[in-house]
This record gives sequence, C-alpha cells and structure tokens, in this order.
Amino acid sequence: MGNVTLLVLALAALSFVLGFVALLSSRIYINPNTKAKLAVDLPVLGKMQTNYPALIFVFVGAALAVFAMEKEPRDTSWTITGQLREPTNQIKDWRNSGTLRLVQLGPNVAIDEHGQFSIDVDLPEGESFESVVQQIAYVSDRFHLEIFPKDELEAFKKNPAASKLSKMSATTRVYRPFDVELVQ
Repeated sequence: MGNVTLLVLALAALSFVLGFVALLSSRIYINPNTKAKLAVDLPVLGKMQTNYPALIFVFVGAALAVFAMEKEPRDTSWTITGQLREPTNQIKDWRNSGTLRLVQLGPNVAIDEHGQFSIDVDLPEGESFESVVQQIAYVSDRFHLEIFPKDELEAFKKNPAASKLSKMSATTRVYRPFDVELVQ
C-alpha cells in the first residue's frame, strides 16, 4: 500500500474510533418542542438515541476507509509465452541446459524440456510489459539468447511478419519460436 493510502486509512480508523467512543459516552438530546428524545433510524443498526456529531465521525471514518481501499492502485497480471528451439535437436531438456531470466523483475519464469517458456508477472495497472521489462535472456554454457520486448513490439506494430511476436492482447504476448545456434 502507498503512503497516502496508509495515511487515509489511519485517519479513517481514528475518526471511526473517536466517533464510536463519542457514541458510547454521549448524552441523549431532547427535542425542545416535543420534549422527546432525539432518535436516528439506521438501516442496519436500527433506531439509535444519540448525538449527530458522534454518528458523523463514525460514518466519515467508514467512508474514508472504503474510499482509500477503492483508490489503491491494482496490479494487472500478464502472461508472456514463447519457445526456444535448436534446429539440430541436440538439446533434449531445456530446463537443465541453461537459465531463463527476466531483467529487472522477479516474476514467475518457467521453461519446459521442449524450450516452451512462460512468464507470469503482475504489473501496475496501466503499465505494459514492454515499458517495464527491458530484456528476457536465456543463458547457457552453449549459447546466449536475448529478447528485447520493446523492439519486438515496435516491429510487430510496423510489420507483424518481421517480429518474433506472433499474438498480443492487453495483458498477453505470444512469441514465435526463437532459433538458437549452439557453440561447439
């Protein structure tokens, strides 16, 4: 949670507690015309004989808490998939041949024995994968592969056939297979 959200929640809690204490220790007011006790009819709590300022504190506190939680920025889940392949099929299990890395984030990154990879990451709402991730790298003692998501997206927008990006949506990217050459 951000600092502003925490501050608003603290103010909400303080207002709510102060209003509740004021309700518990309040005097009951009498209508000067009818000499009857003033009462407030609340939908959930029923009829209460109380003072209005104490109720205002309670409701303002509750409203501030709801407002703060609604305005808290939310993350959006992204899924990026693709595949690495080696034309001579010398790599039998990609999981044990190297490491798939994502530069600048710590998401869930996985690769299977066939080179099929998946990246699941939560990004701040409104951010794109390409604006946050500079590079995807697969590091091995036999080769090194780098993918630059922003470059691939720009190429896809100009000419889809010229990019390794094959499909995209608001929160997914699917890459075509990446051919790698082994160093002997």
